[in-house]
Amino acid sequence: MSIRDDPPSIIGQSYSVTIYLQREGNHTYFRLVVMNTVQEYREKAAQARRLADSILDPAVREQLETAARDYNQMADQLEESSARGR
Repeated sequence: MSIRDDPPSIIGQSYSVTIYLQREGNHTYFRLVVMNTVQEYREKAAQARRLADSILDPAVREQLETAARDYNQMADQLEESSARGR
């Protein structure tokens, strides 16, 4: 089995995929998690920015702004990976 760096494209939408491995005794289990599309990451970024605009606490506002930047960065990386895979 090989794990590719490029996210799979499902009906024109790029998704990020994460595989988690867990050992219990002599058994190894894995869980495949299909994450968000680029659009969903962009929506989460916009939601975090809107929420940050309504928060008065500077520390909380900064955390939300950081989350928005992180979501946009994940969307950018997913778009770039998808473009390389085409």
